[in-house]
Amino acid sequence: RSGNYAAVIHSPEITDCARIATEAGVELASGGTRFDTIALLNVLDRCDTPITLMRQLHRLVEPETGRLIMAVVLPFRPFVEVGSKKKAPKENIRMNPNASWEASVEQLCDNVITPGGFQIESISRLPYMCEGDWNSPIYVLDDAVFVLSVPKYGTDGNTSKD
Repeated sequence: RSGNYAAVIHSPEITDCARIATEAGVELASGGTRFDTIALLNVLDRCDTPITLMRQLHRLVEPETGRLIMAVVLPFRPFVEVGSKKKAPKENIRMNPNASWEASVEQLCDNVITPGGFQIESISRLPYMCEGDWNSPIYVLDDAVFVLSVPKYGTDGNTSKD
């Protein structure tokens, strides 16, 4: 437990979140607990199953009042690290890896955010500094930071009760 929050969980995997929440005394019964705020910061482009992850997060965000804060480096160039090797994710999000920041935001909205049942409340462009390599000690990339909500009713008129 942390302050006024039921739990603050730091994990790259949904399965770890469930275990950590249980250890903190927060029940995550299916169809039960939802969260006011979930942060997904620079994970989507390193996740093996990003579409599945977004579906899982949709079920965990409280409709109307809850928020998903999602940061994504754009342009989108996903890979998954397996040991010292990089591989393509199992699930492919169709995006042009050479698109401009603005075009990448539009593609992310069209291919991930809207189909995932989320609504954009706010978006910002921020610098993201990451560890460098032999060519440069640091790289400055462009992050898109979205504040997303789950509407009470989807575009098809169904409630957001998954």
